Amino acid sequence: RSSASWIKKGFAPGMLVKLDAACEYFAAVSADGRLRVWDTATSELRQECVPGDLGGDGARATCIAWSRPAGGGGESAKKSKHKKGSGLGRVAIGADTGRIIVVDLATASLAATLDKARGGHSAHVHDLLFDSKGATLFSAADDKVVVQWHVASGEALRSWRPDKEGVRRLALSHDDSTLVTAALTLKLWDVASGECTARLRGHAEHVHSLAMSAGGRFLLTAAGERHVHLWRADASAGGPATPGGGTPAGKAAGGGRQCLQSLALEHTVHAVEFEKGPAAVAAERAAEAAGSAYLRFAVLVGSGAVHVWAHIGPLDGGAAGSAVALPLRVVASLQLTINPAEAEAPAAGRRGALAQPASALQCPIYAANLVANSHAQTGAAQHSATLVLALGSAVSPTFKRVATPVPAPNDVKNAGSTDLVAVDPPANLAGVLRAEFTAAGGKGRRAPATGGEVVLGAQHMPPALPSLGKKRAAADAALGLTDGPTLGERPDAAL
Repeated sequence: RSSASWIKKGFAPGMLVKLDAACEYFAAVSADGRLRVWDTATSELRQECVPGDLGGDGARATCIAWSRPAGGGGESAKKSKHKKGSGLGRVAIGADTGRIIVVDLATASLAATLDKARGGHSAHVHDLLFDSKGATLFSAADDKVVVQWHVASGEALRSWRPDKEGVRRLALSHDDSTLVTAALTLKLWDVASGECTARLRGHAEHVHSLAMSAGGRFLLTAAGERHVHLWRADASAGGPATPGGGTPAGKAAGGGRQCLQSLALEHTVHAVEFEKGPAAVAAERAAEAAGSAYLRFAVLVGSGAVHVWAHIGPLDGGAAGSAVALPLRVVASLQLTINPAEAEAPAAGRRGALAQPASALQCPIYAANLVANSHAQTGAAQHSATLVLALGSAVSPTFKRVATPVPAPNDVKNAGSTDLVAVDPPANLAGVLRAEFTAAGGKGRRAPATGGEVVLGAQHMPPALPSLGKKRAAADAALGLTDGPTLGERPDAAL
């Protein structure tokens, strides 16, 4: 997702993780507040520090955002090899106390503290987001306020309440022009004017994962445990509600569909990510100019599987006013497996005792991002992409790059594969995982006995999201009575 992922269960409970935008580095904040950064190409630990005071004893990090210079620092970073943190940029870490700290990774020093005294939050911070230049930071917290910060001065530029339910996730378009806030309702905001330009309704539960496509045309959300929803993010898909009116869940003001597709998976969704990179932006824009659509995204689930979906083709079903038909295609599914030989352990006790099979361990994947290959032809929809994975040990993670199949246009039948692709972790990983899990108080773990992740794709789902309950529908209708505050309004003037 655009925000970082919490590893809530497994071998590293409470570890907060994030890949940078280029997937060149991986950051992890452990439960004790220690920040570590690794190079994903070499697995070298580039930085390690305790960032700073999160607001008192027992304060816990809750979210992380990353801002790096374009190109990772370029030649200046190469000339400064004596500085382990050179070219890493800055990270912002939010806490359950409402405090946000900004850390300069080059020097492992505290660059700024953003707190209530500077116009900030008084409660648990849910999400953080830098703009493309790192000059501005957006934050959302349990106090139901979103704050826009000027990073250099540490001052709040403006704050507002986008939704009376409280915002859980944020996303920003690649050109910094559109901010997305996600609660039960998705809202799109014009950053320059501060106006709400669109509302996308239909979630019955809070959104816990949010991503915006490279070209800014689509949104992915995960709400509840096992469902992923694909949305149109352009203004034509869902304009702001008219006073005294409102639109049905999943419907746009103009009658078109806001929610293009809903997917159900067998296991809990941990994160959703669109393909990143200039080639992905160019492909999405070229498809839009041709009256078509291009998208590719990855979903990480709790069973240790990653699934990649793609669509190349028109968005509508062809007939005017007809329901949207978006045949998403699973172009790759990946499952990590432990080498059976690594799961064998000698029986304890008597000499000569036969070796007994140890409990099989599930290999954790902490993060999975798609990156469009830079050598792709500009605007070419059928370009290749690499799936970057952070997996294995929480103390010394392993990084793998897996080539994903080139997606075929959706009018090409029998293209692509939905078979699970096995990726073998390092040879000694089983022992390391077992030791970490035991140290954390576990007694070993047996992998699920299923034959692989069962994916219920678009063909199994209704074209719209389920209808909201009466209570939620009434609340949503109440929100539709007004367009809400603009970015420039103070919280006390909001709904």
